[in-house]
Amino acid sequence: MIDVIPGSPAALAGVAPGMKLVAVDGRKFTKETFRAAMKGASGTSIPMELLATNGDFFKTYAVNYHGGERYPNLERDTSKTDMLGDIIRPIATK
Repeated sequence: MIDVIPGSPAALAGVAPGMKLVAVDGRKFTKETFRAAMKGASGTSIPMELLATNGDFFKTYAVNYHGGERYPNLERDTSKTDMLGDIIRPIATK
């Protein structure tokens, strides 16, 4: 884990930068098992359990997050110049 957002559920549980996630909810950590754990915790009060290593030490952290997967929702500010459109236009017209 390269970074942990201060104030995030993982940070509040004690997960810190430099730790390596090994397992989530008792299963080997992969992107798929982490996504499944987030979906499974959604709408429940049961925290996700993350097993992490920090050097030679292992510890399980109870992460109290129940919001499911979240993705950014970007909206263009029409009062400003469309810089991204100008950047990708040569690529989009190929």
